[in-house]
Amino acid sequence: MVEPVETPLTRMLYAKEIEHSLIIHKRPAYSCEDVSRERNIPVADVLKCILVVDKGRRHYLFCLPGDCSLDLERCQQFLTSSRLSFATKEEAQAVTGQRAGTLNPFFHKIKIPIIFDRSVLGRGVVDVSSGHPNAGVQLHSQMLVLLVNPLFADVTLGESASKNPEMPKT
Repeated sequence: MVEPVETPLTRMLYAKEIEHSLIIHKRPAYSCEDVSRERNIPVADVLKCILVVDKGRRHYLFCLPGDCSLDLERCQQFLTSSRLSFATKEEAQAVTGQRAGTLNPFFHKIKIPIIFDRSVLGRGVVDVSSGHPNAGVQLHSQMLVLLVNPLFADVTLGESASKNPEMPKT
């Protein structure tokens, strides 16, 4: 039997009566590929959240589709930073209060800028970590954007979302 899962994110979604689906699975999932297998969804529908730090020790959370890779050079250009690196697991826990592999753009210990790759706007339903390795939350990408109010940039490797004429620039 799978135990019920309650996290700050799920409590907020239920309290605000926001339409979503909670997907619970038996095995913990910490990578987008594991999430895809456990929740039986395409990797592209998983929201990948990556914490980076600049040379001034400022943190930024970048969110992108799970089948994409973060382009640190594009991130540096967007932030006008000369150096960025990936945060350690310990930094991720200290800054977000969430364990590496369960990061989401909600309820961080420290207020940090959140940047979505523009391609997230074109998604229908996205799967976001609930903050628990055995559960994900699926909600419409437009609702996710309203809740998070992120900045937007082209930060993935390869073809940028701005080359897609249907993608709005915000």
